[in-house]
Amino acid sequence: MTNVSDPVLLHEIRKERKLLFLLAFLFFAHVMDFVIMMPMGDILMRSLNIGPKQFSLLLSSYSIMAFVMGLTSAMITDRFDRRTILLITIGGFTIGTFFCGIADNYHTLLIARGLTGSFGGVTGGVIYSIVGDIVPFERRGKAMGIITASFSFASIVGIPFGLWLATHMNWHIPFIFFGIFSSVALLAAWFMIPSMRNHINPHVSSKVNIHVFRQIFTDINLVKGLAATFLMTLGHFMVVPFITPALIRNNGMTQEQIPLIYIISGIVSLGTSPLFGRLTDRYGASRMYTLLAFICIVPVIALTQTQSSRLTVLYIITTSFILLASGRFVAANTLVTASVEGQRRGGFMSMRSSIIEFAEGAAAILGGLIVAIGATGRLEHYDLLGYISLLITGISVLLVRSIKRVE
Repeated sequence: MTNVSDPVLLHEIRKERKLLFLLAFLFFAHVMDFVIMMPMGDILMRSLNIGPKQFSLLLSSYSIMAFVMGLTSAMITDRFDRRTILLITIGGFTIGTFFCGIADNYHTLLIARGLTGSFGGVTGGVIYSIVGDIVPFERRGKAMGIITASFSFASIVGIPFGLWLATHMNWHIPFIFFGIFSSVALLAAWFMIPSMRNHINPHVSSKVNIHVFRQIFTDINLVKGLAATFLMTLGHFMVVPFITPALIRNNGMTQEQIPLIYIISGIVSLGTSPLFGRLTDRYGASRMYTLLAFICIVPVIALTQTQSSRLTVLYIITTSFILLASGRFVAANTLVTASVEGQRRGGFMSMRSSIIEFAEGAAAILGGLIVAIGATGRLEHYDLLGYISLLITGISVLLVRSIKRVE
């Protein structure tokens, strides 16, 4: 058992915490860069005069380009300083976010989102790699809980504020604002992130490693980790992009009432994400993921099928859905970072980021093909997405339970 009274250990834990909270701040900027478009779905569809399919393409353009760049970065990321890679990705998605803010039509916004995704999609993998490098597995669940809490903070502050800007000004302003915020994150990373080169093998060339794909895809444990990640993300993001349009069109909520969903769920998740991390450390990542995936059946069905217009009911359903999803991601991230050795972690996590982005893009496209706006303006076939989501998530549970820890 770890002796927490050991002054050397306490010093190391304090250093970890400082870096973790800085990484959480950077992850918040990355999260806002990605998620801000989803709650603006109804605003963008009305402002740009587009339907669910075109809106899905806006979301998937980010993910498709992130997928491509993630594959590319997988061949180089373990050969260079983690700090250098992180600064490049933050700088790139900051520029892309500004371009989204000045886009003047659907097609230019589509291109700008693709540019943003080229860099933003890689950032999460770099941050998770750093956490895997600096935090021992015995404390990593709690560390992942701190990083995942960025989603909660984004829900409490970032998304409601972005929606307020879009509602009371126009849809360009949130992108401009979060571009400025990302610039601050870039400066913080530049001055406060230390050099991280311990993962680099001095006997290996710094040239592009074209063999990384063979090294990953011939390791059955890593293949299981990637497959589980793909299915977990696909199942979740088939439902997420159409939450706001469904609540407005099917349940009678107004655009002004939407931010409170994210505030409530964010406040609750902010407290529970670290708790899920501690429970993951105590009971095991595989067991926690299985339990939370099973419990999540209830809010998924309720979210995609409820006809209620009572705000209290809708807030409870959405909060439960977001809360349990964040817990699943804490458990999954903890397990997957331990499925690969440190020397290969950066390449694998970049590959995993690509898989996540590909799954998000695929989910948006599939969702856009299934749901439709009916003659009365209602969003139709959303319940079918819920059933498909649960089936996919159930398969992911089987894969997660078969992943082995190698650390």
